[in-house]
Amino acid sequence: MISSPFDYSEKVSLTSSETKIKEMSLNNSHNSTTGLTVDPITSIATPLLIIAGPGSGKTYTLVERTLHLVKQGVDAENIMVATFTEKAAKELITRVSNRLLELNFKVNLNEMYIGTLHSIFLRFLEEHREFTRLKRSYRVLDDFDQKYFVYR
Repeated sequence: MISSPFDYSEKVSLTSSETKIKEMSLNNSHNSTTGLTVDPITSIATPLLIIAGPGSGKTYTLVERTLHLVKQGVDAENIMVATFTEKAAKELITRVSNRLLELNFKVNLNEMYIGTLHSIFLRFLEEHREFTRLKRSYRVLDDFDQKYFVYR
């Protein structure tokens, strides 16, 4: 049993590109004095999924991990950080931006893929539209538009 604020339950699975994915669960609040967040922050060998409850240090961990990747020389366009809510995405962008400024890193934050899952997927569609059947004038339908389209 690990006596730390992290309950490490490592789950390894293979994706289509045979990449190992580590899944770590954070279950308690972050304690920066113990240095126990070193593994999720500094682990760059594989993609990482962080699952945790409110106030457990997810945003801090994601911000510091992003900074660590930048420090290691990872290109901004190769960094993706996804959240579920727009509020969390805005907070994450603000914190990453502030930390980059504090450390005098000259990185274009717009090149990183930081946002909600939906916003990142929409960006992928826009950037790679030529490989799809989407026309230039495609639209994403919100709830109202979907209902209107169906009942028309």
